[in-house]
Amino acid sequence: EGHELGNHTKNHSKLTKLDRYLIGTELRAMKKRLDSALGYEYNMFLMRPPYGSFGGGNMSATARAIENNGYPY
Repeated sequence: EGHELGNHTKNHSKLTKLDRYLIGTELRAMKKRLDSALGYEYNMFLMRPPYGSFGGGNMSATARAIENNGYPY
């Protein structure tokens, strides 16, 4: 129906508590599950962090890790 799908991570972990490698792992795992469920590779660009959290002193590192994994929005 034209709906846009976005990533929300596999385990709903608070991303500000994870390093960039684990953030990428969470995002890739969810993308893999979605592609498997759909039966094709979905080009996903949207990402909403669990709890809406970019906060704390790790804000820029968290946002950068998300963007570096292909989620500009």
